[in-house]
Amino acid sequence: MAEPSAMAGVAQGTIFYHFKTKEKLFTSIPKHFKISIIDEFERYMDKRRFEAGPDMVEGAVLFHLSIRQGPCRTVSFFSIAGRKSGHDHDG
Repeated sequence: MAEPSAMAGVAQGTIFYHFKTKEKLFTSIPKHFKISIIDEFERYMDKRRFEAGPDMVEGAVLFHLSIRQGPCRTVSFFSIAGRKSGHDHDG
């Protein structure tokens, strides 16, 4: 856990508190991104009005293209550790 803690700028004990193994740490990252993207998609769609089904599909495609072409997403240790899906201490 030395390398992940150095990358995150936190003590190794902080990482072990939230994630008991490297596997649990690294499997929480995709879960965090999935939740983040779904939340972002819901906000994107809620801000728009669609007159018909094809308009809604077009809006969903435009959202997909915007995240594919947008800036590289970064994630901090604290944003993952603080989420319920990533919070994994036993006890």
